[in-house]
Parts: sequence; C-alpha cells; structure tokens
Amino acid sequence: MDAKLQVKRNQIVDFSKDENFVTVIKLEDVVFAKQLVQRKIYSAEDLFYLLSAINLLNAAIKRDEFKGVVSYREIKGNISRVLNYLISIRSGKGWNSKVEFFINLAEKCAYIKVLEFQFSFHSIAITRDIDDFVISRHNQVKEWEGIRLQKVAGELFRFATQNLLTSRLN
Repeated sequence: MDAKLQVKRNQIVDFSKDENFVTVIKLEDVVFAKQLVQRKIYSAEDLFYLLSAINLLNAAIKRDEFKGVVSYREIKGNISRVLNYLISIRSGKGWNSKVEFFINLAEKCAYIKVLEFQFSFHSIAITRDIDDFVISRHNQVKEWEGIRLQKVAGELFRFATQNLLTSRLN
C-alpha cells in the first residue's frame, strides 16, 4: 500500500478506536454496495472492494432507516460465496497470496484479511466446502486484530470506491 493510502488507512483505524465516532452511511452508498456484492473477484483490490460493500450492508441493516433496503440473505449468502471462492483458489500464489482467511467454528465467524484490513463476519452459513476447510490444516485460526470495521463502514466503503476501484467491473 503506497504512503498516501496508508495515511487514509490509518485515519480509518483511528476513527474505529474513537468511542464517539459514528459512521456516515448514505443511501446512495447502500444502493451501490447492493449492486457490487455480486461482483467477481480478480485481485486483492477487488476482494477488498467487495468486502467493504458487504461490511457496509452489514452495518446498514442494523439501522432503522435501512431495514427494508438490505436483507441478511444478501450479506450472508455473499460471504459464503466469497469464502467458497477463496477456499477453491487457495494456492498461496498470485494475488491471493496477499489474502489471509480463517474460520473460527466455535464463534461461527469468518475472518478475511486483505490490504491490511481484517474483516470479520459472524453467523456465516456453513457449506460443505467451508466445513471441510474448517477441519483442514489450511484453517489456521488466529486472534482477531480488534479493529471494528462496521464502526467505520461508510468511511471504509468510500475509501475503497475512491481509491481502490479497479477498471474490471465484471
């Protein structure tokens, strides 16, 4: 991550630690995020962009003004899709070597670290591939890094859309 993006990343992390900070979630961002969650992944940046969109939807659904706009099915189904995809390509080569992910089955929580941010998603749907991965040697459970990304979901999504959107919008 270049120096300019690192400064912006650090600002987002600082916001997440501020007890008084309240993320700004805009309806137009939620609508855009809903369109992006079906996106294919071709790079670490694409994965970050997609996870930022899902994270925004996950934060938005907890607010009254977005109750009828977002569904948990959109969130949970897409997390399972992303996890199944990551499991299928985990070679440790190419762009996916920049991605770490594991599933803590006791917490029913998936953790995906990409571009220096660790996303966490609770109450994930367990597919057969996910279940096989959980008990494999590849699932190396680590400690959560403690940065609450839903707390900064709006800012993180705008960071992704303004700085990391790749030209491949398939």
